Amino acid sequence: MDRKTFIHNGLQLSYFDSGGKGIPLIVQHGLTGDYFQTKEIFTNIDQRCITLECRGHGHSDIGPINELSITTFTSDLKALMRHLDINIAYFSGISMGAAIALQFASRYPKMVKELILIRPAWELKASPINLEPFKAVADFVEVYGCQKGLEHYLNSEAYQKVLLQSSDNANSLRNLFNQPASNLISILRKITTCEPNATPSIINLNKINVTSLFTENDYLHPIDKAKSMSQHFERCEVIQICNKSKDKQQYINDCKRVFLNILEK
Repeated sequence: MDRKTFIHNGLQLSYFDSGGKGIPLIVQHGLTGDYFQTKEIFTNIDQRCITLECRGHGHSDIGPINELSITTFTSDLKALMRHLDINIAYFSGISMGAAIALQFASRYPKMVKELILIRPAWELKASPINLEPFKAVADFVEVYGCQKGLEHYLNSEAYQKVLLQSSDNANSLRNLFNQPASNLISILRKITTCEPNATPSIINLNKINVTSLFTENDYLHPIDKAKSMSQHFERCEVIQICNKSKDKQQYINDCKRVFLNILEK
């Protein structure tokens, strides 16, 4: 898929759209991610697939720092759907993307066919403790800069704690130091502390099916976040998939299998 752009509130936002007929599948990336994070799990799926690169992510403009939030990203996604003349879609997302999908369903339930939440990092409250490692990265970058910050970070207790549980999480955190420092600090601080603004009662009232995927040994996306979804949502299925640290290809295959089972119903 080629990268495309549209203008919303004076910002150029980047998105990918495979085109095609039928109800689209929208898959949103995680914090500091982009389209390349999502495309690996919907490549070769015979369905129209769309990813919006959120403000400050991928090739999208960052805009005013004080506007960075899951709520803003959700509004931008609604603007993209209006731009593409899409009235209903399947919604999925990885980590932060799952929070965007949940808020979208809470605000625009009639536009949501089903929800597939991949390794959710938020539940219903801001500043979950599992996102503290992102704040630690922001601190090291702010004090030392990216290059020196990485050296100090790799010797820190904060990094070792994550590495002990998940090599995939640790690798993702290390890679953050390759990003521009100013945007990185702002994005990590703003997004990890913002309210997810999901409303289970609205999702339940509209009888939206929720599928929540989790893996074991995932520090940033703990099992309890995915499993607790069944306590909040009346029509919820919780599925364990392979951990990326153990077998990335199997993780991708497991995600695809869930997508295909839902899309083929």
